[in-house]
Amino acid sequence: MNIDELVTKAIEVGFEDVHSIRDLARMAVHLQPVDSETEPAHFGSRLGGLPALPVSQQWPHRNGRSLSFIGQVALGLQPRCITKEGFPGRGLLLFFYDVEQFAWGFDPRDADCFTVIHVPNPGSELTISQWPADLSDNARFISCNLSSGRLVATLPPEESILVEGLGLYPEQRDAYLDLLESISNQEEWALRTLLGGYPDQIQGDMMVECELVANGLYCGDGSAYEDERMPTFRRQACDWRLLFQVPSVEEAGMMWGDQGCLYYWIRDEDLHQCRFDRSWMILQCG
Repeated sequence: MNIDELVTKAIEVGFEDVHSIRDLARMAVHLQPVDSETEPAHFGSRLGGLPALPVSQQWPHRNGRSLSFIGQVALGLQPRCITKEGFPGRGLLLFFYDVEQFAWGFDPRDADCFTVIHVPNPGSELTISQWPADLSDNARFISCNLSSGRLVATLPPEESILVEGLGLYPEQRDAYLDLLESISNQEEWALRTLLGGYPDQIQGDMMVECELVANGLYCGDGSAYEDERMPTFRRQACDWRLLFQVPSVEEAGMMWGDQGCLYYWIRDEDLHQCRFDRSWMILQCG
C-alpha cells in the first residue's frame, strides 16, 4: 500500500482529516528473512552472524565487554525512495547491542549499551570480523539473510504524541484506529524487521521516552513525566523517528524478552546529517 492508497483507505473508514494522514504517513522497508540454507550475505542485509566492518573499525564494546552484533542493512539495495525519508542512498548500517546487560533503554546510563555504525563507502575497506573471545555463545546470533525490502505505508501507533497532536474527537479517533487496523497485518505485528516508518509499538509512546532519556531523565518509573519541562520535551519528541525495528527472530536465535522488539531511534536532523552515533535504543515486549 502506498500513501495515495492509504489516503483512500482513510476516506473509506470515515477519517475526515486526510491531509493529516498524508502528512503523517511514512514509508518503511519491510525486510524479510530468507531461506536459512542460503549462504550468508557478508556485505548484504542480514541479522546475526559476523559484521562487515571497516578494517580500521574496532568491534564495539562497553566497559571492556564486546557488544553483540544484531544486524546490518545494505542501503544501496533498498527502494530508492528511502532517501526521501532521510536515509543515505548507499553504504551499510550496522547495529550492535549489549545482550549480556539486556538494557531496556529507559535509563540514560544505557547510552553505551548499543551503537549504530554507518559505513558510507564500503568499497574494499570492509572485512568480515571474527568473534571477540569475550562474547559468550548466547550473545552470538545465527546469520539470517534479509531480502531487499518491500515498501509498506505506516502511520503512528495509537499511543503516539503525533496522534495526540491531531486533537481527534472520539468518533474520529475510532476511525483512526479502524484505519490502523486496516493497514496492519496482525499476524505480522511486532514480527517485522523494519527500516524507517513507524514502529509496531508494544507498550507505550517511545518518542517521548527517547526525548526524556536524551535529556538525562530516568524513565523506569513515572517521575520523568512530572518534570516541569515536559511541554518542551513533548514538542521536541516529535523530532524522533524510527531507524530500525528488530523483532524476536527464531531463525537468528533472537528473543527480546517475551517476543519483543529492539527499536533503534534517531532524531530527524541527525538522520539527515548521518549522525548515527546519536541514535537511541528501546526494548519493548508484551
